[in-house]
Amino acid sequence: MRRLKDVRFGQRLGLSFGLLTFLALVLAAVGEHSLGILKSATDDMVRQANQARDSQLQAKLTEEVTLDIFGYVLDPSAEQRRYFRAELEDARAESREAMDRLKENTRTEAGKKLVTALDDSTSSLREVNNKALALADAGQET
Repeated sequence: MRRLKDVRFGQRLGLSFGLLTFLALVLAAVGEHSLGILKSATDDMVRQANQARDSQLQAKLTEEVTLDIFGYVLDPSAEQRRYFRAELEDARAESREAMDRLKENTRTEAGKKLVTALDDSTSSLREVNNKALALADAGQET
């Protein structure tokens, strides 16, 4: 093999350019791969943050539903009952949306089981709440 001093200047320049181009391509490929990993990690973090937000919202809405039912049951005036009923329906609709987002964003089997259990308990609670509302309506003087 010839020594580098024996190679003409143009060939050395071409070899250097080719080597730099190859290194730039390798660097670009590594960067692209790293960006893919970073995007995946960021997407997971956003998904988990959304799950946490929706879980907290679900807890807040459960409390709101309970307070609306207390208000409905304890205040016999028709105007206040309409107010509490509207608030209750709004909270239930928002709760359903949050539950749907939780189901959509849950990926693991354990998480899916927890969300299903939460949804089942929310449905059971809704039935009990509806019975409480019916009892309050039955006790209302006409």
